[in-house]
Amino acid sequence: MTLTQLFGKNYKWWYIVWFSISRESVGFKGFLVYQFSNITRILTTVYIWYLANADSSTISYLLLGQIYKSIAENIYYFRLSDLIYSGAISSDLLNPKPFIFTQFVKSIGARIVKNFYFVLGAIIGVLIASFTFASVQLSIENIYLLIIMIPISFFLNFILGALVGCIAFFVKDRRDYEGYRNSYEAIIFAITGITIPLYKFPLWLFKSLELLPTAWIVHHPMQIYLGKYDTNQTILVFLGGLSWCLVLYILAKIVFKMGLKRNESVGL
Repeated sequence: MTLTQLFGKNYKWWYIVWFSISRESVGFKGFLVYQFSNITRILTTVYIWYLANADSSTISYLLLGQIYKSIAENIYYFRLSDLIYSGAISSDLLNPKPFIFTQFVKSIGARIVKNFYFVLGAIIGVLIASFTFASVQLSIENIYLLIIMIPISFFLNFILGALVGCIAFFVKDRRDYEGYRNSYEAIIFAITGITIPLYKFPLWLFKSLELLPTAWIVHHPMQIYLGKYDTNQTILVFLGGLSWCLVLYILAKIVFKMGLKRNESVGL
């Protein structure tokens, strides 16, 4: 049986994933070197909270959140901005398949390889912390709920990155765009819960932040894993994540179409 027979009319999407995996497998040594800074950042963040006498729930939230974020990472804005500024997006637009969805499928293959290395680094960081100064709460019964959340977090990472990448349509100087991208990364770093658990913010700010789509990248998944939500709350979180995926996907398509009106065949 051939792959075409096995996957039927959806074969082209599986092929795109496999091609992306093959392409991203080269240069993996650089990712291995990157793990040193990744592990150092994890240990530094958690150790600061440990010195502040954070409880085991907070430490587990931060440590396991690092692994989860590595699994669901999807920094697509690098790819999209490169396509726009180089003018290569014009050739991609000749493809009759939906651009944003096709790019999402490609990102799956790319991130399978890259995120694997990121996850290894995160796991090493968690193990070092666990054997030296921290304790992690293990909740085997909630792991399956966490796995269900991964596609939602992954897609939200992608679509938020696509929106940031679309800024390149409206900012002619790439150096100016880098300022917007760096600002986005700083904001994401602060409000996803990866360095500061959202429930540590003042109550009025926490109630606002937990409603944003960024809360589904780390905060809500970790709360589910640690058993902080009952069944009804978990269902609402899952439905809320799906709703944000739909809303942001529609928004990204609108912004992308607006950007195309400013696009030229040789770039901006």
